[in-house]
Parts: sequence; structure tokens; C-alpha cells
Amino acid sequence: MSVEQITIRYAKALFDLAESKNALDAVMKDVQMIHQSIKGSNELHTAYQSPVIKADKKTAFTKAIFGGKISEMSSNFLQLLITKRREQYIFEVMESFIGLYNTKNNIMPVKLRTAVAVTDDVIKAIQSSIKGNIQLETSVDPSLIGGYVLEYDNKMLDASVSRSLEKMRQKFN
Repeated sequence: MSVEQITIRYAKALFDLAESKNALDAVMKDVQMIHQSIKGSNELHTAYQSPVIKADKKTAFTKAIFGGKISEMSSNFLQLLITKRREQYIFEVMESFIGLYNTKNNIMPVKLRTAVAVTDDVIKAIQSSIKGNIQLETSVDPSLIGGYVLEYDNKMLDASVSRSLEKMRQKFN
């Protein structure tokens, strides 16, 4: 079974359970916290990936990190992943769950990278120019030099100075 099949299957199971218990929004908050924790901690990601660390140790540090901060349903789900030896896919399962939630609620994730931090006026202009309910994630990437890169709906609009310079370089070579 492929990684994608595994992650979708577990994410769908959690999604269906949360939906049936009318706890979808609460579980989504838990999933976002878990996702951000793993994304922000290389040590945590590596610990879940490690075949050397035993399941009981993984359960212990999972409870220490997330205990009392996430719902019982989410906690039990993490325990299930560890018990079934699927803990190395926790990050991907959380991403799949977020995708399912966004699809159900017609939320389009949008990523905006700029050379400098953007103002609230710029963010409002972007939100109004894209039809639908969007979830905007902004980041600063000084290597763009200027301009922006906008990613949404499997599309990328690169209006950065670095891209323009690269195009000119290719044209003159």
C-alpha cells in the first residue's frame, strides 16, 4: 500500500468519526496543532520516524506533548497510529485531514511569499481578488528580491523580481 493510500485512509477515518460525533471543528484545531508541532520541530518529526524508538516511548512523549491540549478523540487517534505502527505518517495524515476539512468547507488554501512583510491592506486586496473562502498563509522570502509568488488551487503565479531576472538571463544566453 502506498504512503498516500495509508494517509488518506487514516485521515478519512478520523474525519468520518469526528463528523459523526459533531466534533469536526474541535478535531480540526487539534490536527492543526499537531501538524504545526511536527512541522516546527525537527526532533519530533525524527522521533516519530525512528524505528529505534519503541512504541511505548512514542506514546509517552506524545502524551507529554499533547496531553490535555487536544481532545480525547485526537489523543486516541494518535495512540492508534502508534499502535498500528503508522506513526511515521502522522504528519502526512494530518495534512490529508486538513485537505478533507478544507474541501468539505470550501476553503481554498492560498500561499503568498513576498520579499518583505505585507500589510493588512495587501492581504485584504488579495482576499477580495480571489473568489471564495480562502485561508491565506504568508511568508517572507528575501531571495525573491521584490514582487510575490502566489500559490492556490494547484496554480502558481510568480511575479517576483528574481523570476524576471532569471527570464532575462535565459533570454540573453
